Parts: sequence; structure tokens; C-alpha cells
Amino acid sequence: MSYRDLLSLFNSQYNYIKSEDYCFKGGRRKAIHIDSNLNLTGHQKTTLANKLNGARRSNEKKMLISKTIKELRAMGEKETISAIHRKSGITRNTIIKHIKNLELTNLNELADSLIQNL
Repeated sequence: MSYRDLLSLFNSQYNYIKSEDYCFKGGRRKAIHIDSNLNLTGHQKTTLANKLNGARRSNEKKMLISKTIKELRAMGEKETISAIHRKSGITRNTIIKHIKNLELTNLNELADSLIQNL
């Protein structure tokens, strides 16, 4: 490939990225950042991050279930698992898992206890 062809390819890709039509798909945003001063091994960091991410996702689902229940009550509808599922899009199994305890997990306390137990 000549320099001119390479420059042309680069410019076309760069202009496409800068255009309004470009939408980046992929990548991920980290929710858990672990202080390097903790001197944890890779396995310990992975275990810690997985448990915290699981608790964070559970909290998100619990908040959505609570919000949906409030909306159903405001509309005068029954708060059945099926109604919550239809309105929120959360799977029935997840609703059944969380419906009896919608109390959120304190992630800071969980992180502290996990670090102490590593």
C-alpha cells in the first residue's frame, strides 16, 4: 500500500468517526476500580470485582422492581409478578428472586467485608 493510499484510508475513517452517523459499538465501562495499594492478587481482584458487580446489578434490578411497583400502584393495577415483568422487562425469575427483599446492598460495606475476608 502506498503512502497516499494509506493516508486516504486514514482520512476517510477519521472523517467517518467524526461524522454524526458514527456510533461506537463495543467497549465497556468499568464500575469497580480497585486501589493498587491494597496489594491484591489478580484472582482476589477478580473475585472482589465479580461479587461487587453482582451486588450492583442486583441493586439496579431491585430499584427497577420498586419503581415499577410504585407505578402499578399509582395506576391502580395489581402488583403481580407478571405485571411487574410486563412493565419493567425484568425476567420473572429475577423478580421472584428479589421480590421478598428489595432492600439495597450497601456496596461500601460489602467491599470492606470482602477485603477483610480475602
